[in-house]
Amino acid sequence: MSISFKKTVVFGSAFLALSAVALAPIPDARVISRAYAGDGSGPKGPAGSTGQQGQAGSGDNRGTIGGRGSGQGGPSSESTSKGPRYGGGENANKPSEGRGSPSWSHDTLPEDVTLGRLSVARAPAHVLDKALIEAISTMDFALYKLTSLSDVLAAINSGTISGEVFTRVDSPLQNLALYKDLLIQGWIGDGTTKLPVSTSSTELLLAVFLGSAADKTIPITADTVTAIDTILQVKLPDGVSVTQLAADADAVRQAILAAHEGE
Repeated sequence: MSISFKKTVVFGSAFLALSAVALAPIPDARVISRAYAGDGSGPKGPAGSTGQQGQAGSGDNRGTIGGRGSGQGGPSSESTSKGPRYGGGENANKPSEGRGSPSWSHDTLPEDVTLGRLSVARAPAHVLDKALIEAISTMDFALYKLTSLSDVLAAINSGTISGEVFTRVDSPLQNLALYKDLLIQGWIGDGTTKLPVSTSSTELLLAVFLGSAADKTIPITADTVTAIDTILQVKLPDGVSVTQLAADADAVRQAILAAHEGE
């Protein structure tokens, strides 16, 4: 079946019209940009790759095509280059909680001193605080109320005080917590329980705590006392010498060793 001449003309005209529209030239983007340049309302150019083709110009949209702007290429001249985790400002010298060097790390410890169990003095303050609470809540105060070194040594050797068996705090962490607490407060307690401490008994108690915290087979010297005081950031009170404390603490250590070997 053939198509009539009129229908052919109409169909052909419509096809040519559509072709003309499809093949019409697309306006140059630069022409569009210039058209908007006068009022600054021009659209932003296409986002370029980092550091090369950024967004349009400096952001004033005055007809500049994207590709030559600053984009995301790098930090501004005001950048600190420290990154998002840098504290900066007034917090620049403040280490974050739980981090940083301990307060004693810049102090010099005596050379060739062996701490053994006493190394737990390096534990964080909150660990020592917890150990102090545990020690006070469970300790038998009988030994710590004695007033002379000879009585303390005799009690350790026999395991009794006035015929009664007593319990000595053995944990190095708890003993060092008691040692530190005595030097800081001048007495031992947790607000509820308090062990009275006289000036004359301070050195004896320090010796008992230090001798009980130390290894049974490692002698306690003046350097040992200096190292522990440095780590704990404490100072001995007036009238208590490093040499005498070391000697008394070592006597306690030897008594504990002898009692242990005799078991």
